Amino acid sequence: MEWTCDSNMSNISSVEIKIDWAPPILSNDNVKWIGLLKWQMSVNASDEVSGVNRVEFGDQIDTEPPYQVILRGCWWLYCLIIFFQGGYFYLNAWDNAGNYLQQPSSS
Repeated sequence: MEWTCDSNMSNISSVEIKIDWAPPILSNDNVKWIGLLKWQMSVNASDEVSGVNRVEFGDQIDTEPPYQVILRGCWWLYCLIIFFQGGYFYLNAWDNAGNYLQQPSSS
């Protein structure tokens, strides 16, 4: 985009406008046991155009990398929930342009 100023026609300026249509990318999800009735789930999220706004782990949200959450509960209950959700834990990643990706975690 270019524009000119009415008072000085020799002053021509430009600006680059980027439109982000692509959702963020999620990779390397990991779940590890960190203590009695505690699990840590972490994921890498990236968006080259507008940047990552947040990652949602169910009802818990993380807005800063590394994107991770602490899950509390006994391991068999955690596995039971994963089983009844079809073997996946769903993650939602949002970028600053409002695009989102829902990706099942296979962990």
